Amino acid sequence: MGDCILFDQRYSIEICRNNPNTIFVFGDNRARKGTGGQAIIRGEPNAFGVITKLLPAMHDQAFIRDTPEHRELVISDLRRLYALWQSDPLLQIAFPIAGIGTGLARMQETAPHIFGEMNAIISRHFLARERVPKNVN
Repeated sequence: MGDCILFDQRYSIEICRNNPNTIFVFGDNRARKGTGGQAIIRGEPNAFGVITKLLPAMHDQAFIRDTPEHRELVISDLRRLYALWQSDPLLQIAFPIAGIGTGLARMQETAPHIFGEMNAIISRHFLARERVPKNVN
């Protein structure tokens, strides 16, 4: 299991391709579609989406709510990410410095309890404390 960092630049396809041993985590939707916001890196082999929204849209039904079903969507992705990270001692994980679920997903408004739990899990289990990326350019 490698380092976990807070990435302080905007994600780009070029950054993903230049850093193949870094998994770039982004806020995703259940449909796994769209390239808005952090999802600009969708499709790159080292991009990993954590569900923070239901649909790539802005209508009311597109957002995560504080329900057990929606909580499980988020937690399931975090479990998969953790297992991936544990599988390779050289693999570095990068979270956006602004967090996930903060932009288009608006989780702090639409699902504040899940948002808080998600961030607690990221802090506790991924130890995302560093502000300056290591070996990422």
